[in-house]
Amino acid sequence: MGGHIYAESVVGEGSTFTFCIRAQVVAEKPYNHLRQKHVCLFNKKIIIYSDHSTQRDLLQHHTEYWGMIAQLVSHPEELRNLLPDITCHLAIIDMPPAMQVSKKFLRLLSHFHHQATFPVILLTATHYCPYPEPAFATTLNKPLKPSKLYDSLIDQFSVHAHKTILSSNIKAMDIPKENKELRILLAEDNKVNQKVALITLQKLGYHADIANNGVEVLEILRKQPYDVVLMDVQMPEMDGLVATQHIVKEWSSEQRPWIIAMTANAMQGDREICLEAGMNDYITKPIRREELAKMLDIYAAKLHQDTGS
Repeated sequence: MGGHIYAESVVGEGSTFTFCIRAQVVAEKPYNHLRQKHVCLFNKKIIIYSDHSTQRDLLQHHTEYWGMIAQLVSHPEELRNLLPDITCHLAIIDMPPAMQVSKKFLRLLSHFHHQATFPVILLTATHYCPYPEPAFATTLNKPLKPSKLYDSLIDQFSVHAHKTILSSNIKAMDIPKENKELRILLAEDNKVNQKVALITLQKLGYHADIANNGVEVLEILRKQPYDVVLMDVQMPEMDGLVATQHIVKEWSSEQRPWIIAMTANAMQGDREICLEAGMNDYITKPIRREELAKMLDIYAAKLHQDTGS
């Protein structure tokens, strides 16, 4: 990209990465709607909890710019003390990093959530949500985009929004039967990524088998059919591109699985390379649950239509 990247690291303290690139000036400012004060947000009282001062300040800045009235909370115990007397329209709860989440915090969150008479939006790391109950108004992944927060708030307060639970939090038992019965093969060599992907799929109501590389993918497919293969592009022994090329040669279009590429590469042309190899779709890492759910829903609908069931 014609830029530079620098790193400064101190043992026991941490690392700072800095980069610079040349980029074209955008003619029109994006997200113009974020500069508008929507009538359904004006004067709405909200609670913002985060133990990170920067996150609290950012959330306060955005919500107050949109005309909302924010009450900041920095300690978990304060959440318990706020109820049941607080007059509020919504709460935004920022989950701490996974390593810092204690059982005590989860109990406090559960108490707050069940006692609250208003919607609660949960902010979590992309791959981590230790609280299994799906009754939160919605769950947003961090790092949080202002546009995502804005749209979620509009969705909660709009007079046209009659739903109380968003599709990203549907219980597994509520997912259509044909979705849950998709036979999924996860091709991924990294153990941590395997666990993250399996948890994400489980939250969506799916089960998956695992292959550690492209060679194992071919061996498994020769033993039993699968509907979908989540194919990591970079794997040892045989990468995802080569494995896909073998699948295309060995199975007809009607017999081979739907192949979704998974890659951390997001450079221009990467998607085309995957599609040229025979893959059907493309998703970047870290995997976002909403994006994966949409892809699987599209294929499940296609499969349902093809089988006529």
